[in-house]
Amino acid sequence: MGRQDRNINDRWRRCTRALKSDEQQYGRRFLKVLELDRDRNLQGIDDPLEKAIFLALIGLLKELDGSGLLLPPSFQGSTDWFHCPV
Repeated sequence: MGRQDRNINDRWRRCTRALKSDEQQYGRRFLKVLELDRDRNLQGIDDPLEKAIFLALIGLLKELDGSGLLLPPSFQGSTDWFHCPV
C-alpha cells in the first residue's frame, strides 16, 4: 500500500469517527473492505482514490450478492441476470 493510499484511509478513518454513532458501523465496514484488499495490485489504476472507490464498490456488490439482494435466488449463478425482471 502506497503512502497516498494510507493518507486516504487515515482521513476516511477520522471521518468515520466524526459520523453519527449509528452511522459509524458503515464507515468501519467500508474501511474493512479497503483494508482487506489494500495490497491488491490493480493493473491500470494508479490513482489511490480511484482504487479505493473501485474496491469499495466491489466489496459492496459482493455483500449484496451474498445477501440475495442483488439478484433473486432464481438468477444467482445465471449469466442472464441483465434481463432480470424487476
